[in-house]
Amino acid sequence: MKKKIVSALMAVAIFATPCNARVLNIPKGIYPHMGVVTKVSAVKRTEYFKVTFRDAEGRKWSWYDDDPSWTKGDFVAVIMYDNGTKTVYDDKVVDARYVGTLKMFR
Repeated sequence: MKKKIVSALMAVAIFATPCNARVLNIPKGIYPHMGVVTKVSAVKRTEYFKVTFRDAEGRKWSWYDDDPSWTKGDFVAVIMYDNGTKTVYDDKVVDARYVGTLKMFR
């Protein structure tokens, strides 16, 4: 008897609960990307660093950051902007986030 009651309550909870799902409005031309940091170099006479990463297709991308903790081999997740063109080679890095290193996944 208890199993039937619990099953009935779960069915009501699952199927009768309204969903609050909504569609995110992502701006046109914005897309996620990821890669591995290949080079970090200091920019002369500033407190910034040029961080370069390589994606899975071998393309190199870079951005300037004031965080000195980036190192070669870090995984990075970035938000890219396509500049309103069809070619990928003029895209820009809008935002970058540290994901981890290979050592973290062993």
